[in-house]
Amino acid sequence: MYGVSGIPDNFLIGPDGWIVGSKLRGDDLRNKLEEVFSVEN
Repeated sequence: MYGVSGIPDNFLIGPDGWIVGSKLRGDDLRNKLEEVFSVEN
C-alpha cells in the first residue's frame, strides 16, 4: 500500500492519509514536521 521496499523505513502520514514525507531523518524530519504543524495566524 505504501511501497515499503525495506526495513527500517519511515513515512510521515498526514491526517488525510496521504504520505507527506518519507525517508526523513534528523534536520530534514524536523523541518518537515515544522512545515506540517505550522499554523498561520
